[in-house]
Amino acid sequence: MPLGYGMQFARTHVERVVRESSIENYLEAQCAALRVPCKKLKGDNGWFDRVVFWPGGRPSLVELKKPKGWRYEPLQQRTHAEYAALGYDVHVLKTKEEVDKFIRKNVARLTYP
Repeated sequence: MPLGYGMQFARTHVERVVRESSIENYLEAQCAALRVPCKKLKGDNGWFDRVVFWPGGRPSLVELKKPKGWRYEPLQQRTHAEYAALGYDVHVLKTKEEVDKFIRKNVARLTYP
């Protein structure tokens, strides 16, 4: 084994791999902090990962992807286009920063009794 092998291996694996589930958990936590339901609904293939039910009756349909190497499946593209054409708020979020931006954009909708 070459001398530098272990160091090269360690360096390449130190980078933290961000999984789709970590982005999903972050979205769920941010919504919970605002008392906004963020539900995982079972649907057909191509259905969204989460539906955020904002007060006022305007849900956001959210697809979550990992930041690097994500693929947009053709069925997902069709489903997202179909619901966007019907006037639904459709989002694809790939990072915690995108989740934060999504939350900030929608926080103005919040009106609690």
